[in-house]
Amino acid sequence: MARNGFWYALPLGVAAGILGMIQFGENRVIENAPASEQIADDGRTAVEFTGAERQHIRGEMLGFLNGSQSILDASLTADRQTIKTVASGLAKGKASPLGQAVKQKSPPEFTQLSQGLRQSFGAIALTADTASMAEIQGKLNSGMQKCAACHSGFKAIERNPK
Repeated sequence: MARNGFWYALPLGVAAGILGMIQFGENRVIENAPASEQIADDGRTAVEFTGAERQHIRGEMLGFLNGSQSILDASLTADRQTIKTVASGLAKGKASPLGQAVKQKSPPEFTQLSQGLRQSFGAIALTADTASMAEIQGKLNSGMQKCAACHSGFKAIERNPK
């Protein structure tokens, strides 16, 4: 299958969009709001994490982004084994004490988006042997919509030590 410009450029566009939404600088948060209702200066819900927890989140996001690009690339050559292997790994994740801490601190909507993303990767893995490449790309698109929704609604900020 020949690569056309759109599909070849899609991962770069997705990466640029996601990186454009992630802000790691100093953040202002509305004072005296409950933790689950803090609003960052850009209108997103600000969720406070330790530095190590934020680093864990960054690692997870980078894994999702790289995995999505790998699945898209493999779909262009109908490499079903790579699609299945990568999607399976992203669906399962890795058990981690930091991951559990992040989950406990996160608003339910944040957790639902994360779990929904893993379910999207699980659906890709389950159908990798039989689905058309267009169907796989559609499932990947569904997962990427969850990424965009999360980045549009939430901002992970580092708790300021006092």
